Amino acid sequence: MKDKDEHLIKRIAAERAEMTDNIAHELLTPVTSVRSYLETLIEQEDLSLEKKQDFLQRAYRQILRLTEIIQDTLLLSKAKNAPQQFHIEDVNIYDLLCEWIETEVNEIIKENGITVNVLVDKETTVRGNRTLIHSIFRNLGDNTAKYAGKNITISIHKYKEDKDFHYFSFADNGVGIEDQFLDRIFDRFYRINEGRTRDTGGSGLGLPIVKDAVAFHHGEIHVRNRAGGGLEFLFTLRKY
Repeated sequence: MKDKDEHLIKRIAAERAEMTDNIAHELLTPVTSVRSYLETLIEQEDLSLEKKQDFLQRAYRQILRLTEIIQDTLLLSKAKNAPQQFHIEDVNIYDLLCEWIETEVNEIIKENGITVNVLVDKETTVRGNRTLIHSIFRNLGDNTAKYAGKNITISIHKYKEDKDFHYFSFADNGVGIEDQFLDRIFDRFYRINEGRTRDTGGSGLGLPIVKDAVAFHHGEIHVRNRAGGGLEFLFTLRKY
């Protein structure tokens, strides 16, 4: 028993050390960029107004990315280490999806020519944390919008239920990814190619948050390439 406890403590310590290293690495890039832009603005007084505005906009985008990394890191840490701090309530999934699409997704839909189909019963309810459940659909949607391509269709379907669980599919008909990368897609800060997250924005923690949010609600999540193209995330959420 003692050996098992020691092994668990070492594993947790190793995971935390790896997480700390990863976060430091991710923070370094936007911090370095912001410093570079501000140093240029301070040192080169003869820059044109247009160039100054350009540098300020670039610095601002990096600050937004820093904020996103910090917020997502806190959410991920809280879900793993302090789940008791999350408020539990009845969450209507259909209402949550309608609110998410109306308030957060409409602009992305217009910009990228995306169609969203919601095939979820209006009575579908989960006893859980609204913030975490929202983060599941938000991050899956963000991931799809960034990487699946333009003029695609997203289908959110509750395709089954039993006495304990609701079963969901979040699918698109976009470009998909190579099968060899599917096992790593939920790893923190994992990139299929090194520039993928930095080029498109995001914290690199979206899908790990999805996985932990699903686990918080006693469910499981898997991903696969669809036969007709695109990705399909299959996950469960316990009803109570």
